[in-house]
Amino acid sequence: MYLSKKASHLLIMLMVVAMCLSLSVSAFATEPISTEAVPVDYNDTQIYSVGSVSIDHKKNPVRGSAIYRICPYKGEVLKLLINNNINPDSSAITVKVTKNGGWWASKTITIPRGQDVTEYTLIDNCNGEVYTVEFIADPGYFVGILYV
Repeated sequence: MYLSKKASHLLIMLMVVAMCLSLSVSAFATEPISTEAVPVDYNDTQIYSVGSVSIDHKKNPVRGSAIYRICPYKGEVLKLLINNNINPDSSAITVKVTKNGGWWASKTITIPRGQDVTEYTLIDNCNGEVYTVEFIADPGYFVGILYV
């Protein structure tokens, strides 16, 4: 395909403008860093923005699954500190982490029955969007903290 000189200059100019706009978008998207978890209701679902989220299933065990949503800032590391040695009747716990809109889990770990306090890295480099952390057990008596 052959373009006239004017058309090719116009196309180059449009590509330069698009490239400049794409580079400037990230400069406007920066947010101040906070260390406090703030619950945000979204379609009757609580989403925690940064900080830490306490998980307490000592007296109310998980039967099936429990879902927590957290939104760490871009570039942060999402970790889980968990104790599955609360009750001898507790089962192994499967933890699945899915990125916002993802079809498959980004990470899946299994915490053995009776395991003492252990730290796991769930996501090394968060993308600034919501992550769904699902705990699957039957029954699951455990406590933990999701934190960045």
